[in-house]
Amino acid sequence: MIRPWREICDEAYKERNADVQEMKAFDTDILTEILSGNPAYADRIANVPSDEQAVPIVVIEEIIRGRFNFIRQAEAGQNTRHNRSGIPIL
Repeated sequence: MIRPWREICDEAYKERNADVQEMKAFDTDILTEILSGNPAYADRIANVPSDEQAVPIVVIEEIIRGRFNFIRQAEAGQNTRHNRSGIPIL
């Protein structure tokens, strides 16, 4: 019997990564909700072991870029929206 190539690759991947731990990577929207203290997200993240939590560097960059943009607009008097995230701006 000839097995489909996809099946062979999937099986090989599973064998190679049998001891790899599953990670939960947070995107920008979710991390912002967590950092702002949204209780629904805080309760949910409390159930994920810290060694299974991950934040991609792109997410950190997006949050930092957003904070700097907010500060620049406020300094220029252009920022008419308020800081909805609840994250303190230093």
